[in-house]
Amino acid sequence: MIEAIKAFLIDTAQFSSMMGFFLYWVPLALCAGGYTFRTFKNFQTDRTKRAVYEKLPEPKPIMYCKGHYLPTDTFADLVIRFFAIILPVINLWASIFDVFPSFAKRVFKCIVDIFEFLDDVLSKPLVPERTKK
Repeated sequence: MIEAIKAFLIDTAQFSSMMGFFLYWVPLALCAGGYTFRTFKNFQTDRTKRAVYEKLPEPKPIMYCKGHYLPTDTFADLVIRFFAIILPVINLWASIFDVFPSFAKRVFKCIVDIFEFLDDVLSKPLVPERTKK
């Protein structure tokens, strides 16, 4: 009887730790990587856009909202992303519906590019056409 209870507790502990790994730690890692990459990419584009804006002559165009450049990311975006990374259910939803689709799009585009490259390389004829003299 005691052996059965020990076996049940050990199996349950292994199952719950595996669930915790796949339902919290994997989405956490996916969100952390995806949001870090997205923030870095937005930062780079904001830097180049601000440099272009600063080179514009006076008066600045109205699309920049009263003479100020509108950044893509703000401090509130970083705080929201941080909480989306660390909160258990929210990081699962964020990884499924926000981070993973853009990641999957890049992966599938890479796969398509590999197949297009292989098509270009492998579709060459073994015996080339004769040049006409």
